[in-house]
Amino acid sequence: MNDKMNDAARRVQRAKGYRAAQSVDPDWWVKELIVRERLTGLAPEPFLLRKDDAELDGRLRAERTEAGVREILEEFNRRVINARRQLLGGPPVITRTRDIDAEVARWRAGRSGSAGSGS
Repeated sequence: MNDKMNDAARRVQRAKGYRAAQSVDPDWWVKELIVRERLTGLAPEPFLLRKDDAELDGRLRAERTEAGVREILEEFNRRVINARRQLLGGPPVITRTRDIDAEVARWRAGRSGSAGSGS
């Protein structure tokens, strides 16, 4: 019974939030749709690149093969270059391409360091 009451209370709060948002933000329904449907990847490419750049080191560490590391880096660099070519306006592309050979060398060093510390 308590769960039902909590659920009802949450619905009332959400409804109050909708009404308040409607009066302030004309795009409230789009934002709510994004949250409700858990949509991702809807930001301008420069913002997505910044997020992906911040997460890239973790992705590379998790990759098992050098070919996989190179493929991830090539795709990332391709996206950065394509975003720089866009002349549609919007936020500037401040994300830099990654030096593939330097990143692979760093990946190798991390792999050999983690293999030695695991013993």
